[in-house]
Amino acid sequence: MQRTWRNGGGTLRGAAWGILWCSLLVIAAGCGGSRDTRTTGRVKGKVTLGGQPLSEGIVTFSSPSVGSGAEAVVAADGSFVVDGELLAGNYQVAVQPPGPTPDNPTPRESSIPKKYRDLGTSQLAAEVAVGDNEVSFDLVPE
Repeated sequence: MQRTWRNGGGTLRGAAWGILWCSLLVIAAGCGGSRDTRTTGRVKGKVTLGGQPLSEGIVTFSSPSVGSGAEAVVAADGSFVVDGELLAGNYQVAVQPPGPTPDNPTPRESSIPKKYRDLGTSQLAAEVAVGDNEVSFDLVPE
């Protein structure tokens, strides 16, 4: 024999099933997965110093308004490629000397002028659009 509890004209069992079904619907609606609909771009480029390829360094892209940023290592020919993609938008750019590594714990003095090493003073900028982007930065010697 099964017991049914009455509660103001309805059964508790019916109310429990209603709550369970509503909960499952809410959970199922949230499990659809969210796809990031923001658009992205790939970035590569070249850094020169006084018209000559910069042989080493790190290019930093930062955009607080977009909420994105990245770094890329400068190759011996001055070229760089950002690994992955950046959200489309406007970026501040800085070029820093390479830091210490296990093979080179005391890097030599860099030829990169100090003003380009900081995002706040470099005055370098890049607009990243959807798709492939190529940017160039010609640093002026001090």
